[in-house]
Amino acid sequence: MKRFLCAAFVGALILGCGSKIYSQNVGINADGSAPNANAMLDVASPATGNGKGMLIPRISQAQRTTASAALAGGLLDDSGNLRGGASQGLLVYQTNSTQGFYYNTSATSTPSWILLIPGISDSAGNSNTAIGYQTLSSNTAGSCNIAIGYQALNLNTTGSNNTASGYQALCLNKDGYNNTAYGFQALSSDVGVIYPGGEGNNNTANGYWALFNNTIGYNNTASGCQSLSANLVGFNNTAYGYRALYNNVSNENTAVGVEALLGTNGVSPSGAKNTALGFQAGGNNSTGFNNTFIGYSANASSSTLWNATAIGSEAMVSTSNTVIIGNSAVTNIGGFAGWFTMSDRREKKDISDCNIGLTFIEKLRPVNYKYLKQDKILNGFIAQDVEHACDELGIEFGGLTKPENENGRYMLSYSEFVVPLVNAVKELKTENDELKAELKAIKEKLGME
Repeated sequence: MKRFLCAAFVGALILGCGSKIYSQNVGINADGSAPNANAMLDVASPATGNGKGMLIPRISQAQRTTASAALAGGLLDDSGNLRGGASQGLLVYQTNSTQGFYYNTSATSTPSWILLIPGISDSAGNSNTAIGYQTLSSNTAGSCNIAIGYQALNLNTTGSNNTASGYQALCLNKDGYNNTAYGFQALSSDVGVIYPGGEGNNNTANGYWALFNNTIGYNNTASGCQSLSANLVGFNNTAYGYRALYNNVSNENTAVGVEALLGTNGVSPSGAKNTALGFQAGGNNSTGFNNTFIGYSANASSSTLWNATAIGSEAMVSTSNTVIIGNSAVTNIGGFAGWFTMSDRREKKDISDCNIGLTFIEKLRPVNYKYLKQDKILNGFIAQDVEHACDELGIEFGGLTKPENENGRYMLSYSEFVVPLVNAVKELKTENDELKAELKAIKEKLGME
């Protein structure tokens, strides 16, 4: 009897509201129009007067997720199953914690909830856009933020002008501003706290794990899978390419190319102010600083060089304060002008006469040779022979550069040999003048003059 009266009451209520019931569907509206033929239920807002919407059942997080048959208004029994049995597609609105519409995707009595539309706690912020589960869910006063993806900008409170797109992109950012993150966990560790130096701000990350570990580093740009991934507090770094500057924790480095400056990991001033352009360029560097590597695999033989430059495919520099152009297969380096060396007195100090001369020249061994990767015959000296001559005479010759480690190479500057050659000529000239004077004296004694 109760069920009959309830059904009669509901039917009367629907009819009284201007409803039309057909054999296949139901329409609820104010003008008595027929329901849409494709809908089981068609609810329309009045065309005039006060507009009306439809309220989905509202429950708390506890009522949706707590396994307790005794919980008032709860959906679950003591086993965690829906009290009414399987109900795939069940839709509710959660009013607390992470607010929003949740729907059940499970075809069994054990529910599996998906947040359909997140509710944003935004007490003072404005002009924010959030799409995805727990995106911008902690925001209070942050403005002009865009978050797309699971937990993107999840903890943001007052940070503004941030863009995060991807799973957990910028998820730990709180107060940081002007950050851009695209990709899986891009900039996900950035906390963006408010410091005078702008820590955690003005970063751009594009790619899987790009700037993944960045916490308070600022003014960094990373584009490429795992680029600048290990960076924590480093600032003013730029990395383009897969794993470019992957291990970097220092400052003011620029790497363009796959795994460029991959091993750089020194703490500033170590490992800082390096530039690399090319596939794996500068990959051997770790704590070296102020270095430049340009070209495919242009590199350093040591991880600790400073102010070293390697230019060219597979060019290798082995000593600090040195510039290497080309690899061992290069046979000619030229142009339309000679190479000038700075020689202004104002740029020099500790000026003294050089006494290296004829004795040194006499100990040199000129040889013909070929480089291992070339067939061209060259003329010159062997650096180790020059070193031996210097050791015998106890002199220091500026034209000899010794390696700083076992992987380095000896080098000679042939232009430096001009100075001892000039001295040798002077010595021979002096000797020649003395011989001439002696010969003249002999001739005078013999009456031949």
